[in-house]
Amino acid sequence: MREFTLSYSTKDGEEQVTQSLEAGPTSGSAFSLTRLGITAIDLSPLKNSELEEINLYYNELTEIDLTPLASCENFENLHLLNNKLQSIDLAPFEGHKTLSRIKLSDNCLDQIDLTPLATCENLEHIDVMSNVLISINLSPLRSCKRLEDIWISNNKFNVVDLQPLEGSQSLKKLFMGSASGHGEHVDITPLLTCPNLEKFWFSEDAVFFVDPIYFSEFELPENLFLSYPELLSKERLRLFDHSKILEDVVERTSWKEAASILLEHQPIMHYPILGFQGYEGYEDSLYDLACSVPEGVGFEEGRKYILKQIVHGLHSRLDQGGSTFNLDVEVMTTRESIKLVPKILELRDEEMKEIRVSKFWGGIDITEIRKTYYGSKVLDALNIEELAVDDETFNEIKKAINELGYDLDLELSDES
Repeated sequence: MREFTLSYSTKDGEEQVTQSLEAGPTSGSAFSLTRLGITAIDLSPLKNSELEEINLYYNELTEIDLTPLASCENFENLHLLNNKLQSIDLAPFEGHKTLSRIKLSDNCLDQIDLTPLATCENLEHIDVMSNVLISINLSPLRSCKRLEDIWISNNKFNVVDLQPLEGSQSLKKLFMGSASGHGEHVDITPLLTCPNLEKFWFSEDAVFFVDPIYFSEFELPENLFLSYPELLSKERLRLFDHSKILEDVVERTSWKEAASILLEHQPIMHYPILGFQGYEGYEDSLYDLACSVPEGVGFEEGRKYILKQIVHGLHSRLDQGGSTFNLDVEVMTTRESIKLVPKILELRDEEMKEIRVSKFWGGIDITEIRKTYYGSKVLDALNIEELAVDDETFNEIKKAINELGYDLDLELSDES
């Protein structure tokens, strides 16, 4: 049994600790100094030792010299999470034969050079989550043939190049997500060639896209776990960055060819694919409109053509008193579409004035409120799903609708 004495500093002064390698928390030879408020530490006594793991997490380190670990031929695991590291030099690990895990999460790193890790043939896990990295170059990891886990989420970068991961046979888990509130814009095409990828975590506001060449062929592996499955279903995955995919197809082929892509998805999804959110009340076939775009028309001109046809159809429908549900006047800003706004607002006003609410033995029937645009918005805001409510709930609804400038007349039913 070998003992080592390390000197370290805290805000209260200098300290020393003597510890045998076998005293660590793992089955291997480990040195552990955690939750001690360490601000600086000298690792030189560990040179040429049999050290396999060092745990210095939950301290106050702002920097650390890892050079002494370069001579530790059996060293595997570096745990420096939850410190205040502002920089880290991984050069001592260049060419290291046994290094397996590096955990640097929850620090203050604004940059990191992964180049020395390119020659770490046994590296399996790297974690730089929850730092302030403004960019990260994953290229050095291309040559790490045993790398299974990459954790880079909660940093400041919004663009990540995943090309270096293309074709990785070892990658199993990728954790990525932005802490900036703007989400990532990521081409995930390289991940489609990683046969053993099991878990893919990403931020809820991320924007992904897939190269069109994979558009129809790609299928998610059955064992792939996704942290936001409702956002990244098999169908949705093909739709990220809708305009980019469609624009590419249109420019390479034609609008008619691009229209065939729409048939792979539910009609309601055609609106976001084409960038026409807010016009879902049109209800007729956008596929037919896309097919009707004249030959040779480019992407943006084709979208203008389709929108013009949508507006024309909505004019006819609204003139006949059609529903204004699923129409967002906020997006109607073109010269043609803005003409729809007065008619939409007029119809919404009329339907509110025509509401008749009946009271019967089972409560107050608010079906007529739910059928109106403004009324449905009020009920949604109040989290009311029932079609019959008691007096107290009705008064709450009435107050909210009064604030919109409308009165509710309550009629007594013969059954009341």
